[in-house]
Amino acid sequence: MNKNLNCKIDEEIITFCQNIKILRERNGLSKKKMAEILGIGVKSLSNLEQGIMPPKMGTNIIFKISQHFKIKPCELFCSSVTLHPDSRLKLM
Repeated sequence: MNKNLNCKIDEEIITFCQNIKILRERNGLSKKKMAEILGIGVKSLSNLEQGIMPPKMGTNIIFKISQHFKIKPCELFCSSVTLHPDSRLKLM
């Protein structure tokens, strides 16, 4: 695999992890409640928010977030969303 492609993927994973935390905080959710929404344990959520992808994390988590918070899956990987305080990364 191309080294530049690996860097791009790594950046998107980091952005995804940051956006999970931002999404939780902007909606005033506890880690326990967010973990319930995502169908994962609190420890897995904590790791995810720190940029550590749990080994058995499936792509279904992206769709759970998308459906629950009414956002497009691709928005979770956009760094511009992370930086913009009025982004759609909040409960509609």
